[in-house]
Order: sequence, then C-alpha cells, then structure tokens
Amino acid sequence: MHGELQQIAPKLVFEIEGAGAQHGVEMVRGMVRVLWDGRTSRHGSLGPTRKETRSEVVAAVHLAGTLVQYFSSGAIRRA
Repeated sequence: MHGELQQIAPKLVFEIEGAGAQHGVEMVRGMVRVLWDGRTSRHGSLGPTRKETRSEVVAAVHLAGTLVQYFSSGAIRRA
C-alpha cells in the first residue's frame, strides 16, 4: 500500500480538503508512512528488527483502523 499510494496520490482526494486539494491526501500518506517506518516487525527485514512496546502496538492498531475507515468509507478516494 505504501508504494502504491505514493504513485496514485495525485489522483486522490480526501474529504477534508484542508489548506489545499492535496493537504488531506498528504496527511493520509504521512499516516501510512508512520506505520510503514514504525512497525518494522510487521513488514519483514533482512536484519533483526527492534522490539516494539505494547503501547506502540496499540497506537499502531488505532492508526491502522483509522486508515481502513478512511478508505472503506470513501473519505479518501480517486478524484
């Protein structure tokens, strides 16, 4: 999703426009980036991954749930 979102971002809109047409899309991309960079153990690695705290995992679940809701509800969608 991380790579795909990067490619199609200019074709997306977010329900809350913000300061500009891509402002909300950039916020969503940032949320995806936080999950991608922060949850190394979920995405595999050639080297050892760092130990994640319980509170970090809980926060990641909430962030992922929010992203799923944005996409499934149409809050972020193709223009």
